[in-house]
Amino acid sequence: MKPLRHIGSILLLCLTQCLTAQQQDFVGVTGLSVSKKLNRSWDVSLGSQASFNQNLHELWFAFADASIGYSFNRNFSTELHVRQIEFRSLENSYERRQLFYHTLQWSKGFGKWSISVRNRLQQLVYGEHFNDSYRGPVWYNRNRFSTRYRINYYWALSASAEVMVPLNNIRRSGIDQYRGALGLSYTYSERLRFEGYYQLQQQLQRSGGNNTYYVLGLLTSIKIP
Repeated sequence: MKPLRHIGSILLLCLTQCLTAQQQDFVGVTGLSVSKKLNRSWDVSLGSQASFNQNLHELWFAFADASIGYSFNRNFSTELHVRQIEFRSLENSYERRQLFYHTLQWSKGFGKWSISVRNRLQQLVYGEHFNDSYRGPVWYNRNRFSTRYRINYYWALSASAEVMVPLNNIRRSGIDQYRGALGLSYTYSERLRFEGYYQLQQQLQRSGGNNTYYVLGLLTSIKIP
């Protein structure tokens, strides 16, 4: 039960920070990912996701993601991702952002329980490289702890907590975002899985005050034989 206590502490901290938030919003997320195992070690995937904010009334951002992953063994794996993002700006127009990130993940199963720890190092740039609007890169280090309980073959419960730390932002130091989530997944078959989750996002050290987002998401994962 220790993993749940750690995650519960992060969720409680997020909730406490929410009491001083100056902006709150409900966000809906829908996403699809398609992956293929190339051999015992290598896999590739493509994915897309759309997020709607302003209480689901406007498209906040959407992205397409491509990745390649390598499993060192049953417990340790790594991935490289490239992501193209269309993000709605304060002027209510959409601007392009490019995200590149690398993950290292350790996971372990204990009967019906499993835990995982993931580190993600990411680089974000704004606009096109040969455009006057180009800005960046912005570097972040992200660490996530998650646990999963398999009820049976079809159903599983999950919980996760994540912290984000900017690496080259002179206006922010230390953790500037928390995320905590609870999820429920349904495995339809070996190739198809659905996952719903509720996530609390808390952004800190913003110029207009802390921002809080209540996120409800539905994701579909497909594995190609």
